Amino acid sequence: MSQVKKTITKSDFIKLLIEVSPEIKPQITGLESPTRLWRYDKGDERYYFEFIGTDAIPYLSVTEFTKKSLPTSPFLIQWIASHGTEVARHVANCTAAYGTLLHKEITMLCRAGQVDFDELAQRAIDEAIDAGYNYKALSWASEIVKDVAGFLVFAEEKELEVIGSEIAISSRKHGLAGCVDLPCRIKFGKGKVNALIDLKSGRKGFWPEHELQLLAYKEIWNDLFSEVFEVTHVFNWSPTDWRKKPTYKLQNQTDSKFATSVIRRMEMAKLEGWIDPPRAHMEIKGVATLGKFNFEDHKILSTIAKKPLEI
Repeated sequence: MSQVKKTITKSDFIKLLIEVSPEIKPQITGLESPTRLWRYDKGDERYYFEFIGTDAIPYLSVTEFTKKSLPTSPFLIQWIASHGTEVARHVANCTAAYGTLLHKEITMLCRAGQVDFDELAQRAIDEAIDAGYNYKALSWASEIVKDVAGFLVFAEEKELEVIGSEIAISSRKHGLAGCVDLPCRIKFGKGKVNALIDLKSGRKGFWPEHELQLLAYKEIWNDLFSEVFEVTHVFNWSPTDWRKKPTYKLQNQTDSKFATSVIRRMEMAKLEGWIDPPRAHMEIKGVATLGKFNFEDHKILSTIAKKPLEI
């Protein structure tokens, strides 16, 4: 088998992607995403694509934008140095897996309106084992019950009205895209506000990138939907390690120090070419023989894009 290089077609490219759709459809007419988006994970980076004809228009994910925009936390650098790269990566992956579980369970709760704590604990055990974190199974079962209980208290105290979940938004102007965890209305101050809430599973507080992420979401959201559901506030929510009574953290990020610079940062990202989508996709095909293996004979390199398309 000789090496094959081909230009990937739209239909082939879409097979490499995951189409983004809301977990809870918008409860207000007019909040449907104006574009169909597909997600592509490239190593530790994430991109979104929109198709116009055969052209794939790339977007950098908002989370990647925040990582590139801000310096790595010195606390994170110190933590990695103290644990070693491999251990740190394992812990980070395990933490991310639990965060995905918590997000899924909160979405299920918002959709169904109720939760069975016994079944919830069992699902956490199953998820931990399936993900390869057997030693975390009982811990996840205990944590997920407490964390969802905290969300229930939050929903009641703040009179939560869910508008949708995982709503995809994109901005050609800035070349950014992402999915908003929880557009909603909540009690805040003397009344109720239209808000975007980003759910975090960590119990050690919020970081600058969390603030910038929410403010970028707010700018893109209001560019798209201000006439239908203009967002005035953005919050981070996370569980706490409570003992006697369910509690939670809710951080108002609306007046963050990044509020005055977020648009300039978004403009800089596009100006400096941070939108750098994958150029090719590699597959390994054919029958290989022990002792006579030539990798180049089995590699199929599919060109995705020669350069980022103008947005």
